[in-house]
Amino acid sequence: MQQRKKQHKGQINPEKKKQAKITRQLQRLKLAQKQNQHRKQERKQGLKEHRRAGRSEKYLQLFVSGMKKVIRPGILKAYFAGFGKVLYMNFAMNRSTEEYRGSCYITLQCTANSDKLSDSEHFIRGAHITVVECYSPDNAKIKAMG
Repeated sequence: MQQRKKQHKGQINPEKKKQAKITRQLQRLKLAQKQNQHRKQERKQGLKEHRRAGRSEKYLQLFVSGMKKVIRPGILKAYFAGFGKVLYMNFAMNRSTEEYRGSCYITLQCTANSDKLSDSEHFIRGAHITVVECYSPDNAKIKAMG
């Protein structure tokens, strides 16, 4: 006689559970790919507008750390808009909790105010944040040409 394991009502089959997990992972991956593609398009569009306005093509890539959880992308974008146009923001996130880790990368088009970035201390909502310029091969080419 074959013995079958009875499943109680409400129990999930382990294989169905595994399949559901794989499906969720694929959905997250597809969403991340769409977001990356959208960011690239925004960045290209921002550079095109910048060139049309006759401004310099130089942009800064910044690493920002020391942010509290209350500092959201909109708040950070508004803060850095005073130094130039924010083209791209990439926040480090904890995938399991979907919370920000307190650091991000920002690509910023330079303006006259962007020189103040490295010279001053930055405080957002009472939190002291650290802003460091990242090395950019594109900016190195512009410096070498000009």
